[in-house]
Amino acid sequence: MLSVLRNVIELDLRALLERPGRWQSVHVTYHPPRVERLWVQHGTFRVLLHRIHPCEEGEPLFHPHPWPSAVRVVSGQYEHQLSHLDTGSPGPSPAHGPVLCRAVLSAGDEYEMTEPSGWHSVRPVAGPSDSVMVTGPLYADPVQMPSPPTEKQGPLSAERFNELFEQWRERVR
Repeated sequence: MLSVLRNVIELDLRALLERPGRWQSVHVTYHPPRVERLWVQHGTFRVLLHRIHPCEEGEPLFHPHPWPSAVRVVSGQYEHQLSHLDTGSPGPSPAHGPVLCRAVLSAGDEYEMTEPSGWHSVRPVAGPSDSVMVTGPLYADPVQMPSPPTEKQGPLSAERFNELFEQWRERVR
Protein backbone atom coordinates (compact mmCIF):
# COMPACT_ATOMS: atom_id res chain seq x y z
CA MET A 1 0.00 0.00 0.00
CA LEU A 2 2.91 2.39 0.59
CA SER A 3 3.80 2.31 -3.10
CA VAL A 4 0.17 3.13 -3.98
CA LEU A 5 0.20 6.03 -1.48
CA ARG A 6 3.44 7.41 -2.91
CA ASN A 7 2.20 7.13 -6.49
CA VAL A 8 -1.04 8.92 -5.63
CA ILE A 9 0.80 11.74 -3.86
CA GLU A 10 3.53 12.13 -6.47
CA LEU A 11 1.56 11.48 -9.66
CA ASP A 12 -2.18 11.87 -9.12
CA LEU A 13 -3.08 14.18 -6.25
CA ARG A 14 -2.52 17.47 -8.08
CA ALA A 15 -4.85 16.41 -10.93
CA LEU A 16 -7.44 15.04 -8.51
CA LEU A 17 -7.51 18.39 -6.73
CA GLU A 18 -8.29 20.15 -10.01
CA ARG A 19 -11.73 18.52 -9.96
CA PRO A 20 -13.47 19.66 -6.74
CA GLY A 21 -16.86 18.37 -7.92
CA ARG A 22 -15.65 14.77 -7.61
CA TRP A 23 -14.76 15.14 -3.92
CA GLN A 24 -16.97 14.41 -0.94
CA SER A 25 -16.57 15.19 2.74
CA VAL A 26 -17.38 13.75 6.15
CA HIS A 27 -17.20 15.47 9.52
CA VAL A 28 -16.40 12.69 11.99
CA THR A 29 -17.65 13.82 15.40
CA TYR A 30 -19.05 10.72 17.13
CA HIS A 31 -15.85 9.92 19.05
CA PRO A 32 -12.54 11.73 19.61
CA PRO A 33 -10.54 12.75 17.80
CA ARG A 34 -12.70 14.96 15.58
CA VAL A 35 -11.76 14.47 11.93
CA GLU A 36 -12.49 16.64 8.89
CA ARG A 37 -12.25 14.35 5.87
CA LEU A 38 -12.20 15.07 2.15
CA TRP A 39 -12.27 12.00 -0.06
CA VAL A 40 -12.50 10.88 -3.68
CA GLN A 41 -12.76 7.48 -5.36
CA HIS A 42 -9.72 6.89 -7.60
CA GLY A 43 -10.05 3.63 -9.53
CA THR A 44 -10.13 0.80 -7.00
CA PHE A 45 -8.62 3.05 -4.32
CA ARG A 46 -10.04 5.84 -2.20
CA VAL A 47 -7.93 8.93 -1.49
CA LEU A 48 -8.67 10.64 1.83
CA LEU A 49 -7.33 13.97 3.08
CA HIS A 50 -7.62 14.31 6.85
CA ARG A 51 -7.42 17.13 9.32
CA ILE A 52 -7.37 15.44 12.72
CA HIS A 53 -7.98 17.61 15.78
CA PRO A 54 -6.32 17.16 19.19
CA CYS A 55 -7.98 15.32 22.02
CA GLU A 56 -6.96 14.26 25.50
CA GLU A 57 -4.75 11.29 26.29
CA GLY A 58 -6.88 8.17 26.61
CA GLU A 59 -9.70 9.61 24.45
CA PRO A 60 -8.85 8.50 20.89
CA LEU A 61 -10.83 5.61 19.51
CA PHE A 62 -8.88 2.38 19.03
CA HIS A 63 -10.29 0.91 15.83
CA PRO A 64 -9.64 -1.50 12.97
CA HIS A 65 -9.92 -0.58 9.30
CA PRO A 66 -12.19 -2.61 7.01
CA TRP A 67 -9.65 -2.24 4.18
CA PRO A 68 -5.87 -2.06 3.72
CA SER A 69 -4.53 1.47 4.00
CA ALA A 70 -1.43 3.62 3.92
CA VAL A 71 -0.94 7.06 5.47
CA ARG A 72 1.53 9.93 5.17
CA VAL A 73 1.52 12.64 7.83
CA VAL A 74 1.73 15.97 6.02
CA SER A 75 1.68 18.47 8.89
CA GLY A 76 1.66 18.45 12.66
CA GLN A 77 2.34 15.41 14.81
CA TYR A 78 0.28 12.62 16.24
CA GLU A 79 0.72 9.83 18.72
CA HIS A 80 0.09 6.56 16.90
CA GLN A 81 -0.68 3.43 18.92
CA LEU A 82 -0.91 -0.07 17.46
CA SER A 83 -2.73 -3.11 18.75
CA HIS A 84 -4.68 -6.08 17.38
CA LEU A 85 -8.05 -7.77 17.72
CA ASP A 86 -8.43 -9.45 21.11
CA THR A 87 -10.13 -12.70 20.11
CA GLY A 88 -10.74 -13.58 23.76
CA SER A 89 -12.61 -10.38 24.68
CA PRO A 90 -15.97 -10.97 26.37
CA GLY A 91 -19.20 -9.44 25.14
CA PRO A 92 -20.69 -8.76 21.72
CA SER A 93 -18.37 -5.89 20.73
CA PRO A 94 -14.86 -6.47 19.47
CA ALA A 95 -11.98 -5.10 21.52
CA HIS A 96 -8.30 -4.51 21.03
CA GLY A 97 -5.49 -6.27 22.83
CA PRO A 98 -2.57 -4.60 24.59
CA VAL A 99 -0.78 -1.64 23.00
CA LEU A 100 2.10 -3.14 21.04
CA CYS A 101 3.72 0.05 19.82
CA ARG A 102 3.45 3.77 20.51
CA ALA A 103 5.22 6.41 18.42
CA VAL A 104 4.90 10.09 17.66
CA LEU A 105 4.72 10.58 13.91
CA SER A 106 5.60 13.88 12.20
CA ALA A 107 5.35 15.40 8.74
CA GLY A 108 6.83 13.00 6.19
CA ASP A 109 6.32 9.86 8.27
CA GLU A 110 4.41 7.03 6.59
CA TYR A 111 2.85 3.75 7.65
CA GLU A 112 0.56 1.09 6.27
CA MET A 113 -2.05 -1.12 7.87
CA THR A 114 -2.51 -4.29 5.84
CA GLU A 115 -3.49 -6.80 8.52
CA PRO A 116 -7.29 -7.17 8.90
CA SER A 117 -6.99 -7.79 12.66
CA GLY A 118 -4.76 -4.72 13.21
CA TRP A 119 -6.11 -1.87 15.36
CA HIS A 120 -4.77 1.62 15.94
CA SER A 121 -5.48 5.03 17.39
CA VAL A 122 -4.22 8.50 16.49
CA ARG A 123 -4.04 11.53 18.78
CA PRO A 124 -2.65 14.82 17.48
CA VAL A 125 -0.33 16.60 19.85
CA ALA A 126 0.26 20.37 19.93
CA GLY A 127 -2.43 21.18 17.37
CA PRO A 128 -4.22 19.64 14.38
CA SER A 129 -2.47 17.21 12.06
CA ASP A 130 -3.05 16.74 8.33
CA SER A 131 -2.52 13.47 6.49
CA VAL A 132 -3.14 11.71 3.21
CA MET A 133 -4.56 8.19 3.35
CA VAL A 134 -5.15 5.72 0.53
CA THR A 135 -7.41 2.73 1.05
CA GLY A 136 -7.87 -0.40 -0.99
CA PRO A 137 -10.91 -2.64 -1.47
CA LEU A 138 -12.80 -3.88 1.61
CA TYR A 139 -11.53 -7.04 3.26
CA ALA A 140 -13.72 -10.09 2.66
CA ASP A 141 -14.50 -10.36 6.39
CA PRO A 142 -13.70 -7.04 8.11
CA VAL A 143 -13.54 -6.74 11.88
CA GLN A 144 -16.57 -4.92 13.30
CA MET A 145 -15.97 -1.31 14.33
CA PRO A 146 -16.19 -0.76 18.10
CA SER A 147 -18.63 1.92 19.25
CA PRO A 148 -19.95 2.65 15.75
CA PRO A 149 -21.71 5.98 15.29
CA THR A 150 -25.39 5.89 16.19
CA GLU A 151 -26.12 8.51 13.50
CA LYS A 152 -24.72 8.97 10.00
CA GLN A 153 -21.82 11.39 10.07
CA GLY A 154 -22.67 14.42 7.94
CA PRO A 155 -20.60 16.36 5.46
CA LEU A 156 -18.60 19.48 6.21
CA SER A 157 -20.30 22.79 5.55
CA ALA A 158 -19.74 24.08 2.01
CA GLU A 159 -17.65 26.91 3.44
CA ARG A 160 -15.42 24.56 5.44
CA PHE A 161 -15.11 22.13 2.51
CA ASN A 162 -13.93 24.96 0.24
CA GLU A 163 -11.48 26.26 2.86
CA LEU A 164 -9.84 22.85 3.40
CA PHE A 165 -9.91 22.01 -0.30
CA GLU A 166 -8.07 25.23 -1.17
CA GLN A 167 -5.49 24.59 1.56
CA TRP A 168 -4.79 21.16 0.04
CA ARG A 169 -4.59 22.60 -3.48
CA GLU A 170 -2.06 25.20 -2.34
CA ARG A 171 -0.09 22.52 -0.54
CA VAL A 172 0.40 20.38 -3.66
CA ARG A 173 1.16 23.25 -6.04
